[in-house]
Amino acid sequence: MKTFVSPEAISPDLVKKIRGLHRKILTLPEMMRTFSENLVHHLETDSVVITLDPQTASRSLVLSEDRKSVRYTRQKEHLPDGPLRFDGLPAVLGSPGFSSGRRRWQVEVQLGDGGGCTVGVAAEGVRRKGEMGLSAEEGVWAVIMSHQQCWASTSPGTDLPLSEIPRGVGVALDYEAGRVTLLNTETQAPIFTFAASFSGKVFPFFAVWKKGSCLTLKG
Repeated sequence: MKTFVSPEAISPDLVKKIRGLHRKILTLPEMMRTFSENLVHHLETDSVVITLDPQTASRSLVLSEDRKSVRYTRQKEHLPDGPLRFDGLPAVLGSPGFSSGRRRWQVEVQLGDGGGCTVGVAAEGVRRKGEMGLSAEEGVWAVIMSHQQCWASTSPGTDLPLSEIPRGVGVALDYEAGRVTLLNTETQAPIFTFAASFSGKVFPFFAVWKKGSCLTLKG
């Protein structure tokens, strides 16, 4: 003997739960595909150990002994000049440079009052003497951050409406694809992605200004 359940016997709450479960099941294949793509990309991306190159550091910057941290100083350091050193911007390059592959590194951000920083990638031939612009056209693919705003070094710049300045920034470089992605390391949410066409080596790029501002490489 078969028992039939009247539709009226099914509660609205149960109907709502069934519909919600159905929607989740429908999106599951897409979620699994995205997860797999992200996992493959992560496994194929080498996390590299980056150190700061003292030969490139502006006289307005002080590097830690282990070359993992850089802070701004009002009193310029007594450093010998050289063709590699930045003198128009408080900037420094990371080492090593890259001409192939996928690479990833992270930096911790600390800003002083009125301070700011730049994190990204720069071409080996980027201008280092005199006034230089922070733009992809001039070989800098980066985000520039202060307490008030954040923008990407496109030409013209692209304002990025972030709810708060990230305390950590990750840089994901895909040389062959010509892609630089900047991420919030706490949430893994992308901040901005550049599409570029690289030729020659590119290097991790950092700039920091105002007393109390500091960047620290992680890993």
